[in-house]
Amino acid sequence: EGGETPTIIIQRWLGMRRDEVVDGKQRITALLEFVEGTCPALLSDGKCYLLSDWSAEDQRLILLDGALTLRSRIVSLPTRADVLRLYLRLNRGGTVHTDEEINRVRRLLAMNEGVPW
Repeated sequence: EGGETPTIIIQRWLGMRRDEVVDGKQRITALLEFVEGTCPALLSDGKCYLLSDWSAEDQRLILLDGALTLRSRIVSLPTRADVLRLYLRLNRGGTVHTDEEINRVRRLLAMNEGVPW
């Protein structure tokens, strides 16, 4: 519906073959499921719509003309502990995460303090 999409933050590990999504994995997953037709979008009118509910022209506009544009920021933090601290800072307010999720990352952080990646 044209709103701002929060930036997806990606950790780039130098010398490694893959990057790590620090913040935004749920948004990416939901968008992929929407495009695949397995997850509806809940709009402000309170109704849920699958991509297939729109005309072919509207689907083209949604997919190709930027309605699903994602902003991302690549970061390169020096240690795993730095990445975990960033995750905690981004996710302990606003978006609901379970205490179990936050505590799991806190435990990982405690284990990774001072450990080089």
